[in-house]
Amino acid sequence: MRTKKMVASILAIALVMCTPIKVTEASNILPEYTVMYGDVMYHAKSEVSNGTAYCLTSVSSSGVVSVTGTYYYINHETIVTGTSSSTNGGQHYASVSFAAPTNCTSVRVNGSHRVSFEGQRWEVSTKDVFDGN
Repeated sequence: MRTKKMVASILAIALVMCTPIKVTEASNILPEYTVMYGDVMYHAKSEVSNGTAYCLTSVSSSGVVSVTGTYYYINHETIVTGTSSSTNGGQHYASVSFAAPTNCTSVRVNGSHRVSFEGQRWEVSTKDVFDGN
């Protein structure tokens, strides 16, 4: 009886060790965030379509905003990927936009957003992935 339990335990351990484990990202980055803090609204968004993409940051009050976007695309003919980055800043609102080169399709866009308002600082990352539609 003791041998059967030992064999069963060894088989159970072997089964667990050989079972594939699905690993996902530790945090899901969304394409858009809107946050209200008191009566001030903070907004960050990234959006990608077939051949274009943009990232924007805004604040409803007088704040300093900035956005950095990184755009990823792929060439249909050569299957070579490429990236493009841009940064912009201003008061209340800032945006960056991208267009895919000839024969290329969008893959994704990542945004890094910052707002400074009356000693407060808000930072968030966004990401949007082109799904073919």
